[in-house]
Amino acid sequence: MLNWIRIILKKLDKFFRDRPASAMILISICSQIIPYLSEYRLILSFSSGDKTFGPYDSIWNGYLFFAIFSSVISLAISNFLTVHNFKKIGIQDSDVNMYEGLTPSEMLDKVENNFSFLGTGANKLTSDNNFDKIINLDKCRILLCDPNSRGLKEIGDSSHSNYKLTVEKSIEKIKSIIDRGNNNIELRLYKANSKEEMPIFRIALYNDMCVTSFNYFTADKKDGSQLPQLHLKKFANKPLQSGFYYAYDTYFERLWKICEDSSYKYIAKD
Repeated sequence: MLNWIRIILKKLDKFFRDRPASAMILISICSQIIPYLSEYRLILSFSSGDKTFGPYDSIWNGYLFFAIFSSVISLAISNFLTVHNFKKIGIQDSDVNMYEGLTPSEMLDKVENNFSFLGTGANKLTSDNNFDKIINLDKCRILLCDPNSRGLKEIGDSSHSNYKLTVEKSIEKIKSIIDRGNNNIELRLYKANSKEEMPIFRIALYNDMCVTSFNYFTADKKDGSQLPQLHLKKFANKPLQSGFYYAYDTYFERLWKICEDSSYKYIAKD
């Protein structure tokens, strides 16, 4: 019996630690209702001797309404403070996964002038109809895994899928666009000698926004679309290091510079 009580208490503790708004609601309701339940049980009477305080009296309904109103206000304040704290460090939004939030197609449709992307491959981008939009951008930088990397082979072997072929396909699509004379687009490739050397993050930078997720290579054939992603905003009137955008932007720039020797861009022929 004691073990069951401990388990229940642990679950309640975890529930309320993860959901502070729910805790505030419950506390608010209890603080309003419990005293009046006690009064009801004591059968406190009003001025007339034949009328007792009960759950159908107007005063009882007033107390209940006030409890619910207080709970709603508590929830609103809690949510506001939570969202406000996230936005103070640049976190604008989050998605449980790619297709329940911002999809690759929707992201490409939002891009205005510049676009930078870091990924293993870019199959979800290059296979989308909106990808051709990058031709008209002022600047586009794409950083992908070298198909001959040993790390990519390890990932493919563990999942019994041809990761290399998928990456090669997206790289060839990008190269074909560059070869049409698009000197605003540059492709670079990084090498990973093992799965552990693969970049941990997938990053897209555009419109002073960063949409980021992470790589999680497993034995199944999932493509990463099931992973959560964050939307980070670049601060305009604050030091860049005040928000998380700075970290991902710096991470991309460092990898981009390291891979300078692998640059593939259009060179006009004489």
